[in-house]
Amino acid sequence: MDVDVRQLGQDVFGEDKAEREIEHLQTALNEALMRGDQITAGAVSDSLADRLPVWNGWPAELFDLREDYTAGLLDEIAAFIRRYVVLHDNQEAILAVWVLHTYVFQFSFFTPYIFVTAAEKACGKSLLMDVLRVLAHNPRRAGGITAAALVRVIDRERAADAKDRPTLFLDEMDAQLASNPEFAATLQGILNEGFVRYGVVTKCDGKNNELRDFAVYCPKVFAGIGNHLHDTTASRSIRIEMRRRTAGERVRSFDTEQAEAEALPLREMIERWSKTVTPVLRAAFRYGQVSGFDGRQNDTARPLLTIASLAGEAWHNRVLRAIRLAFASNAEATESFGAMLLSDIRAHFDERRTDRLTTADVLEYLHQLDERPWIAWGFRHEPMRSHQLAKELRKYRIAPRTLRIGSGTAKGYLRTDFEDAWARFCASVVADPVTAVTSSHTASVLAETLLLPDPEHGTPVTSEEEWLRL
Repeated sequence: MDVDVRQLGQDVFGEDKAEREIEHLQTALNEALMRGDQITAGAVSDSLADRLPVWNGWPAELFDLREDYTAGLLDEIAAFIRRYVVLHDNQEAILAVWVLHTYVFQFSFFTPYIFVTAAEKACGKSLLMDVLRVLAHNPRRAGGITAAALVRVIDRERAADAKDRPTLFLDEMDAQLASNPEFAATLQGILNEGFVRYGVVTKCDGKNNELRDFAVYCPKVFAGIGNHLHDTTASRSIRIEMRRRTAGERVRSFDTEQAEAEALPLREMIERWSKTVTPVLRAAFRYGQVSGFDGRQNDTARPLLTIASLAGEAWHNRVLRAIRLAFASNAEATESFGAMLLSDIRAHFDERRTDRLTTADVLEYLHQLDERPWIAWGFRHEPMRSHQLAKELRKYRIAPRTLRIGSGTAKGYLRTDFEDAWARFCASVVADPVTAVTSSHTASVLAETLLLPDPEHGTPVTSEEEWLRL
């Protein structure tokens, strides 16, 4: 990197402060040379991090340094994860950004959960949890812990910024939810409330059993077989599906002590990064919609996309595509029977290219779908009948009517009866194109994802009082 240090210092800081700041820049370059580093933007930004932690508002030249440093960190984290685990659909991109999120989650209003799942045992769920544990900020396993202790573990650091709260690791989630009703109820409350910055769980505390609010906002990752999550928890989670490795998929054996030693320099770099981006993250969070996501999906994705945007256009779009795929997978895995029924009926209307279907036509079509539950419906596991179909559709304010079919009449449904329910319950997030991010610098990238203030979208949330008012 060919740097005119004096000119850059004057451009960035003005002539009155240039001499002092130029010295910082020159020292950073000299240290990089002495270490034998190639003089890159990342090397300079690494050296600058301790001297000039406040990067917010810096011009294009130093935005490039921060983008390069953040992108380099994400590359290193993704490579570390792939060293031990086989992943698909660019899932390591989501996990790399989530690792950075665990160091700065206190600046976001939401913390997305990571749900590691698989169809069978021995697919690498626990291994991935171990890999993430050596990278995440303040990791804490929650196996074998009581319900009363769990809320206290999260709450014990109640500083305003919450930065010292743990990153919670819950393995064998399916077994934990099934083993103890009290623990399952408390855990469900923690997962529901702990997604939001000021979420609390109320418990009796002390000798007099006085009611007390325990803060439960912190990053969480959990693993289990199958789709055992409650709908409310699934909607707050990004689903990482693991598959059993084939003979040709080779990874390094995981040794905890060795992995922790290898991860230590990376963790130190992340700690340094978290200090440099603090002002940006304080200002970056605001309400806004990412194209194609509903409200809860937007809340879940936005903290990760904010961080990805700090690494520039390539990483932003990479994470956005990966999240879209994960949301599509989660929608398929957690789709309710009602939404499934609406989708299947819509497919039949589309195939027939008609505006009306008789009840008999609908049932005949549903019974032919071997992988759907309609052929073995209810506790008797018998083919769905007309009154059962009507009962399911009644939830969506859809009722059978008498239709004119040719010269006769029959009970059935009009396409227009379903259109409102389809729009509300069957929307797909995958069909929406990835929104292009065209800016070359971080400030523009964030603005185009509706994460920074601008004249059109208003003022960001920057103070604790403003957070509380929300």
